[in-house]
Amino acid sequence: MIVPNPIVVPLTVSGDTVISLNVAENTHVFPLELATAINTTAGAYYEGPYEITSRVNSDLTLETEGKKMSADVVLHKVPTWQTSNEKGITFYIGND
Repeated sequence: MIVPNPIVVPLTVSGDTVISLNVAENTHVFPLELATAINTTAGAYYEGPYEITSRVNSDLTLETEGKKMSADVVLHKVPTWQTSNEKGITFYIGND
């Protein structure tokens, strides 16, 4: 069955859940597609940065274990530059 104008309803559920829809005393049965599932019993939401740049000389840990994420983390590459001298030697410079 193709629904030309599907109705999108955000739901938050936990445990075993049954969803029924009653409209004007008529019960409608329809296919239900679960678009995204988030474990609502997990820990708190991650409140750290979602956009970071790598470091050259040290590790970087985002404290995300057991936390709910609201977006993807974007990891930017380490900025680098290069320069050459009159003898043709190229130097690569990384910075964090």
